Amino acid sequence: MKICYVTHLPNLTGANQSLLDILSKNKREKVEAVVLLGKHGPLEKELEKINIRYEVIPYSSEIKEPRKILRNIAKKVKNYFAIFKIKKFFIKEEFDIIHNNSLLVGVGMKAAYKLRIPYICHIREFVVDYHNVSLLNEKKQFDLAKNSNKVIAISESVKNKFSPILNKKKIEVLFDGINIEKYILPNHIIFQNNLETNDGVINVLLAGRISPGKGQLDAIKAVEIIRNKINNEKVKNIKDINLYIVGGIGDNNYYQKMIKYISDNKIEGIHIIDFCNDLKKLREKCDIGLTCSIFEALGRVTIENMLGKLLVIGADTDGTIEIINEQTGLLYKYGDFEELADKIIFAVNNKEKMIETACNGQEYANDKFDSNSYNSELYKIYESII
Repeated sequence: MKICYVTHLPNLTGANQSLLDILSKNKREKVEAVVLLGKHGPLEKELEKINIRYEVIPYSSEIKEPRKILRNIAKKVKNYFAIFKIKKFFIKEEFDIIHNNSLLVGVGMKAAYKLRIPYICHIREFVVDYHNVSLLNEKKQFDLAKNSNKVIAISESVKNKFSPILNKKKIEVLFDGINIEKYILPNHIIFQNNLETNDGVINVLLAGRISPGKGQLDAIKAVEIIRNKINNEKVKNIKDINLYIVGGIGDNNYYQKMIKYISDNKIEGIHIIDFCNDLKKLREKCDIGLTCSIFEALGRVTIENMLGKLLVIGADTDGTIEIINEQTGLLYKYGDFEELADKIIFAVNNKEKMIETACNGQEYANDKFDSNSYNSELYKIYESII
């Protein structure tokens, strides 16, 4: 079975990390995989590491750029001509299936539709303004998804979101499989500094693209509250707190708002890192992993934090509530940074219980999101459409 995986961008964000996990665990005797890229980028090196062939044919994603009318028109024109090249490539390679890795790309689906090659639309995102993402032409993109042989949703929340728009019978929920070995930290112990040296330093991680929907400012305000309580001696067991915000800038206005808030309020201990190629190493020094988003299609970062045996604290929103429960982490009301601060303080005051909760979270993620089991289910889907 020969499959072409079509990417929306050649970066190393969630959708492509999930793709790499699929490809790294693919049974090569069953699936011959080729990845299609629209331009050169860091994904190429990762594909080379796992010996996956790829092809670069210039095309654009379907992401609409706000207030960039001419650029959006140029994207549409570029994709119009790219489809001719992609069709030739598909014919030459004689693919059995086209696997569209994200709803944010359309050229692969359109070429497959015209050539009558079976194709899958893998929906990994909500595509809403909360994350500053919208499509060049929603109707055309949804029509392509409707005409697919199968739509894969990465969570029940995603399925529920798109069921009124797409053919519900075509949508199948398949939670992302993750290359467990890449993220698991079996010997990590949270709050270790507190337990061994009693220095009271807490390290908190929030990973994800910087945009309003990801809630970085809520995390900053929660840390501000905790720092004020430390200074006024109104909190025990915490002498210092660090917040590591890791992610590229998705919304520059929001980023500048964050920076100004930190500066105006003289908040210390906020570390903003544009990109970290080895989050595993950073997780080794952290105690808590936050998910502050208004929506998460699934919440890959939450799962990675669980595998790293961090205590996960998340907003009570779609996607996140499918992963976090009272056995695996803590939830707070979305947008309520005061409650978020209270949850962090509660966690530190109940270290032994929270260590147990973090262990439960790791066990849950290890069992639920194993990529070997995932690939077996994915292969069944492939077999069902050819």
